[in-house]
Amino acid sequence: MQTLVRLALESLGMLVLTANDGEEALQIVRQYAGTIDALVSDIVMPHLDGVALCEQIRRDHPGMKVLLMSGGCDGPNGVPFLRKPFSMEELTQCVQQLVAAS
Repeated sequence: MQTLVRLALESLGMLVLTANDGEEALQIVRQYAGTIDALVSDIVMPHLDGVALCEQIRRDHPGMKVLLMSGGCDGPNGVPFLRKPFSMEELTQCVQQLVAAS
């Protein structure tokens, strides 16, 4: 799934940084020197789940947009959420809307 999401977002001209779990994602965000417009994360992940990752990102980077996705649970209130399974078109539309929103 990670590869398909990366390819779909790269097809829009987006630079995509990938991580294998929540802790790695948090480390990448903290170390990346550029601007990260949005975080797209599954909720169910090892080491640090997507909800905890979202909370940490919102504390450290309040302007960063977050999209959570899952097939097994609902997203927290106030966080854009995409239920699996979804099409790549649904994903790209959702991310485009998220990034365009001010």
